[in-house]
Amino acid sequence: MGLQAQVDARALRRENDHVDEGCMLGGEAIQTGFCLVTKRMDTGSPWILANNPRSRYWETKPANSETGESGHTGNKYYELSSLVRASTAAPFYFDPEWLQIVEADESGKGGQRGLFVDGGVTPHNSPSLVLFLLAILNAYKLNWETGTDKLTIVSIGTGSHRDRVVPDDLGMGRTTKLAIRALTSLMNDAQTFALTQMQYLGNSLTPWWIDSELGTLAGESPPHGKLFQFMRYDVRLELKWIEAELGDEVEKKFGRKLTETDIIRMRSMDDPTIIEDIYELAKIAAEKQVKAEHWVGSLATWCGGRRPAAAARQLKPQAADRSAASRLWTAYLKALSVALSRFRSHLVRISNPPPK
Repeated sequence: MGLQAQVDARALRRENDHVDEGCMLGGEAIQTGFCLVTKRMDTGSPWILANNPRSRYWETKPANSETGESGHTGNKYYELSSLVRASTAAPFYFDPEWLQIVEADESGKGGQRGLFVDGGVTPHNSPSLVLFLLAILNAYKLNWETGTDKLTIVSIGTGSHRDRVVPDDLGMGRTTKLAIRALTSLMNDAQTFALTQMQYLGNSLTPWWIDSELGTLAGESPPHGKLFQFMRYDVRLELKWIEAELGDEVEKKFGRKLTETDIIRMRSMDDPTIIEDIYELAKIAAEKQVKAEHWVGSLATWCGGRRPAAAARQLKPQAADRSAASRLWTAYLKALSVALSRFRSHLVRISNPPPK
């Protein structure tokens, strides 16, 4: 354990390459504004990368040997598949991604690479706030106007929960366990802090409860008024929230009431067997949260004028053996994986009982 990443990223890279077909961040194939967050570990700095031709690092800048000033590869030349890998290289789960920051000279000297991991380990696990800053700060040179009639920000979560610890149940190695739980819970804390700021600065059409002291901040406002319309769509992977907010539709869809073990299983980001269940849960939440009246107004023109709509493209699935024996074996492996997933979640439930 700890000697290598849990997941082999080669399959993910192949799929990324299959989808984006060598597209670069500055490529015309990207029909909208695009931004992602990753963290460069060798300098300890979060990177906000967008297809913004006005940004400082958009074009390549060669190093200056006379002044000693370092150069860089322009953001427009980064391959999209590499950036996606870098921004999703969750520590422990995936190996980090190397990106070429400075190209080597003709003699092969002067090149520099950067080591990148998942942007979720930065304060921007929920990137809504940093995207707002990207849109308005002079440094980024987009300079969009603010106002609830001029700017709308939509934040879509991937499922969240508050990690709770029962100290008496930590058992052997409690100090190490507590340290790990404290560090991993920082991601949710950063996400909640971003949500707090967004609901204060913006007019939230989907207000979320933050904590018992702040509530939803529905009655709070900056001195000069709200700066944008804000919608947050998400699922709280907590049984009480699901029962209260999603109601009977969940039981109808799954054919039974969900249990704490089910919810623990759905929180396992390294478990592919949860995809179908958590997708169905998200669809129920979307039907309740997403309203037609949220989507009014005109689309933004980004920074280079409005581009034509992207042509429809049908991705061709990679060839697969669809023989009867293959389908039977696949179904068996799937059933076995789900059973093992439920058993693992049951063990976690027993060893980590919820606070009373």
